[in-house]
Amino acid sequence: MKFSISLICTLLLLIPLNNNAANKKLNIVRTIAPQSDTNTAHLFFTDIIQLALDQSQDKYGPSQLVLSTIPMTQGRWFKMLKST
Repeated sequence: MKFSISLICTLLLLIPLNNNAANKKLNIVRTIAPQSDTNTAHLFFTDIIQLALDQSQDKYGPSQLVLSTIPMTQGRWFKMLKST
């Protein structure tokens, strides 16, 4: 359940990238860090996000995926999404 919520939240954070397509500045995309060093589900998730960023570079400009070490609850994620 947490994985799917994290995936949805991260994909929603990608939506504002199209606002910067014309000036091609570096877009920083943040996602949560894995809960452990062996969290293969998280590795799969971040690999998919990185692949999407790489494949969309021509259209949306360069992007960098950054793993956030700040813990964030689901409620805080939704507040942050509403404020953007």
